[in-house]
Amino acid sequence: MVEHSTHIRHVLLYEFESSHPAAAYRNLCYVFGTEFPSERFVRAWFQRFKAGNKKVENEPCSGRPTAISFDELKNLAEQHPYP
Repeated sequence: MVEHSTHIRHVLLYEFESSHPAAAYRNLCYVFGTEFPSERFVRAWFQRFKAGNKKVENEPCSGRPTAISFDELKNLAEQHPYP
C-alpha cells in the first residue's frame, strides 16, 4: 500500500512540472485544506525536483535498524511494570 505522503509527493511532482511553488502551494491547500504541509515543505521538494531527483518514494533512513518490535517491547513492559 502506498502511503498518503507518497501520493502528496506525486501531486507535488505534477505541480512542479506545471507551475511554480507559490501556485502549487495554493492549489494543494485548496484541495487538501489544512491537512497539507507548509509552503516551506513545497519549496524543499521543488528544489529537490529541480536538482534532478524526481523520486517520490520514501528513501531508506540512516541509522541503526530496530532490534525489537513494538509488540515485544510492550509485552516486556507488561511483564515487568515500573514499581
